[in-house]
Amino acid sequence: MRDIRLVEKYLADILVELGIDITSPNFTGTPERFAEWLLEFTKTNDELRNECEEFASAVFPHNREDMIVSDPFIVYSMCPHHFLPVEFKVIVGYIPKGHVVGLSKLVRITDAVAKQAELQEEFTPKLADILCGCLKTPDVAVWVKGTHSCMKIRGVKNGPSFTNTALRGGFRSVPEVRKEFYDLIGGEKK
Repeated sequence: MRDIRLVEKYLADILVELGIDITSPNFTGTPERFAEWLLEFTKTNDELRNECEEFASAVFPHNREDMIVSDPFIVYSMCPHHFLPVEFKVIVGYIPKGHVVGLSKLVRITDAVAKQAELQEEFTPKLADILCGCLKTPDVAVWVKGTHSCMKIRGVKNGPSFTNTALRGGFRSVPEVRKEFYDLIGGEKK
């Protein structure tokens, strides 16, 4: 179990070392709020595993194999190099095999996976693999467009978005399935 009080203490020490007067009214409670935010944005492997188990239990019988594709939705992660926020615009698609999952669970599990600070190039295939396991289907597609604040506020001080995909099962091996997915999300990707 992570100790929020210990995280607060370390953050207070860091702020003081940076020359910030944490007794100032503007900084009252800042170490506590900062600690809560960091813990919210850094899920442990055990926490992610628990969310995946909950996700996998929210299934409903479904005897069709028609493609299900989400509209784009936003989740936030942290850049592992600078520990600055990254905004991921995500589209998820899958072909059910005997059951479907509650639609809100697709967003919730994506958000949970995003809370492990990883490169976008790692997040996208990890999410696809987790969805394959939880949905019990080999046919999963994940499209991610990331906007990285580390590029916008430091370094190059400019930040194009970057897009990558992870295609599993028929989304990778069957051209018609892949085309249907890309046709469905074509207008949504922008």
